[in-house]
Amino acid sequence: MRYIICALIVSLLITTLYLIRNELIKNAYGEHEAAKTDVYTLNSFIGYMKKFNKSYTDYEFMRRMRNYEKSVQEIRRLNTIHDSKVFGLTKFSDWADDEFSAFMLSGRSERACKEQSMKCLPKRKKYQNFSPSIRYMMFKNRTIDVKISPTYGNIPVKIDWRDFGVVSPVLNQKLCSACWAFSIVGVMESMVAIYKKGLTRLSIQELIDCSKYNNGCHMGDIRLALQFLCQNDYPIVTEKEYSLTLRDESCRIPDDQKPNGERIAEYANLCNVDEKKLLKLIAMHGPVVASVNAAPWRYYIGGVIKSACPGTWHLVNHAVQIVGYDLTAKVPHYIIRNSWGVDFGDNGYVKLAVGDNVCGIADNIGHLNVV
Repeated sequence: MRYIICALIVSLLITTLYLIRNELIKNAYGEHEAAKTDVYTLNSFIGYMKKFNKSYTDYEFMRRMRNYEKSVQEIRRLNTIHDSKVFGLTKFSDWADDEFSAFMLSGRSERACKEQSMKCLPKRKKYQNFSPSIRYMMFKNRTIDVKISPTYGNIPVKIDWRDFGVVSPVLNQKLCSACWAFSIVGVMESMVAIYKKGLTRLSIQELIDCSKYNNGCHMGDIRLALQFLCQNDYPIVTEKEYSLTLRDESCRIPDDQKPNGERIAEYANLCNVDEKKLLKLIAMHGPVVASVNAAPWRYYIGGVIKSACPGTWHLVNHAVQIVGYDLTAKVPHYIIRNSWGVDFGDNGYVKLAVGDNVCGIADNIGHLNVV
């Protein structure tokens, strides 16, 4: 009897919540919208809020639930196209489309990808032009598989630069859409660690504030940022010296001063890169910057994205760091370090299939050397 009473009380509470929710939707959106949401959706959204630790006012609740319903439909569509479940509910699933685009995607500041390379300063001779197998000797405390893949141009079948301790932990750009700075500074950190043997956090905020060719937390371009660093022989100091605030601020370094920091010796901005060449670049050189179409990543939960993510320059909207690849996997893929926090995707990482320019991974690649 006790269980029956408890069940009736729970049922009554759910019905009451549903009626209150309907009344709120009627007041905010009209009767037509109220009829479109059922008890299942309400309970599902409440469960989602619990899982991602979210809370909203009444009006905000209704707006977020509308976004959530749209996301659920889009996730189903993407997984149907993709033929495997790599998309699901994420912390962005109750965001509006324009909200996600404005804060998590950078957009493009140039109408077309432009090939460009520039030498800035003399490059370190040590470790220069070494074959992959010799470079691996630099990391004697690590054991790696050096099996070669003839299919992809006689390169190692698997490279993950994280295994060498030359990739910094994943960061979170939050509402500062400066992925261009996160990715470039991330590659600089890796190249400094490879050439100088020591991983040090460098200042992303310095590049956000001081790059005169970009637009801080609102928009940027990897080619223009690399050009700024090169043409101005601009040093990037450590994170401790110039801390990350994730806001647009005035440059803290006076124009007439040049502090000690890490500088780039040369860079190249490449367009429409052959993926065999891209894989070889990652293996022979190190991590690189890539511009991608990350719009579908909003729902990424893990696994390898191999479709449902087209790539062409007009869709490019985000910058990331490619830190490796795995050609031995069931679906050969790139290993992508993103900047949306460790609570996104695969502990902050994304895997993209090799070979079909998935998400535009080969549309625009930037690589650099350090002094």
